Amino acid sequence: SAQELINFYQIKFPERKVDGIIVVNFSLIETLVGELGGIKLNGTLIDENNLFKTLTDSVNDVDRHNEINLIERKSIVGELSGPLMSEMAQHPFKTKEIILNGLHNKDIYFWFADPQMQSKVEERGWANHMEIPEESDFLAVNLSNLGSKKADRYVIQDVYHHADLSHEVPVITTQVTLRYPGERNIYSDDYKGYLRLYVPMGANVTSELDETTQQIEKQEQVTVIGSTLTLAAGEIQTLSFTYELPRSLLNNNEYQLKIFKQSGTNKHYTLSVETGTELRTMSEDYIPLENKALWRGYLDNDMALALDILPDETPPYPVEQLFENLQTINVFWSEAIDPSSGMQVENYKVVDLDHADASVTDEVQVIAVEMFDDTMTQLQLSGVTEQALERYHITLTDIQDRSENVVSPNPKKVTAIQRFKEPATTNEQTIEL
Repeated sequence: SAQELINFYQIKFPERKVDGIIVVNFSLIETLVGELGGIKLNGTLIDENNLFKTLTDSVNDVDRHNEINLIERKSIVGELSGPLMSEMAQHPFKTKEIILNGLHNKDIYFWFADPQMQSKVEERGWANHMEIPEESDFLAVNLSNLGSKKADRYVIQDVYHHADLSHEVPVITTQVTLRYPGERNIYSDDYKGYLRLYVPMGANVTSELDETTQQIEKQEQVTVIGSTLTLAAGEIQTLSFTYELPRSLLNNNEYQLKIFKQSGTNKHYTLSVETGTELRTMSEDYIPLENKALWRGYLDNDMALALDILPDETPPYPVEQLFENLQTINVFWSEAIDPSSGMQVENYKVVDLDHADASVTDEVQVIAVEMFDDTMTQLQLSGVTEQALERYHITLTDIQDRSENVVSPNPKKVTAIQRFKEPATTNEQTIEL
């Protein structure tokens, strides 16, 4: 970006050499003017509440068919700088604090032609430079205003980044929601922008893209997902992208994520991570929630988060056991069961407890076990007679989850009640509207 700025500058001034570029966000100028008590310009007090309006009105209130007026329409910026510098000199400590905060928040950053100077500002994080991490997921969301007015001043940005680590390869879903509240004013038009998502090199984008407005670009260290967009005043738009990460980015049961802040913006982030249901998360950065973890907030600067995925040490347990009919009991488990133990007939025993009718004792046999998904075992029975609300003990022995945790206690007894769901009936009614 620095080189592009220099190219444009040297079209007008080809003989001038550029040693460096200092970028200052308008929000920092607003903060300076406000914290320093305002400044006087042509007899008018300018503070943080009227600075934008004063500057914008002055720039726009020109005869656009008068070339001299058009060229000089931004001269007010130069007129403002003198009184502002004077106020800064009179309040050095407050100014220093604001400048340091601006450096930390990416409201001020530098580019230098001299490699040593540039290296120093990069080391301090003052170059707005993306330092791509190794063996880590990362995300940079960059939204550029393509319109000639200041509609981006009013656009609210929310970013949701969800990492699903329960698959063979991590699956990421990133959603960017843009809100343009209210109606247009004299300073704005419909918002026209270009959204870029910078994600790890090797990411495989699986969501369907609109070829007319969206594209994928493979760069040296990153994959870039780009999208043009138009947002009318009062409109909300969500752009959603799903992509798979290289398995190498999930290292030793640890998930790392770096979020790059876009300078001059105030996006709200929601970051969530999900592992397999049998696992747990632990982190000092996220809020761990069993097999999930969550982070919400705004970025002051680039942020790195880490999360540990703890091994499964919890025995499986039956959540519910239900009679489907007289020949079938379904046992629903808290987690995925290893089929080598879950489908063994000898690991199940069903005994009539004579609770409802002591005069009839069923001699129940488990004749087969099936698994239609990894969290349910279906027992095929013989010897069950119809006894409404009769109770049966199911003894579960040596049944393991996929991490070889054995049911506890072993064996474990649970109760099934002979109760069947009533078949669904349809009540047809005619309703006149």
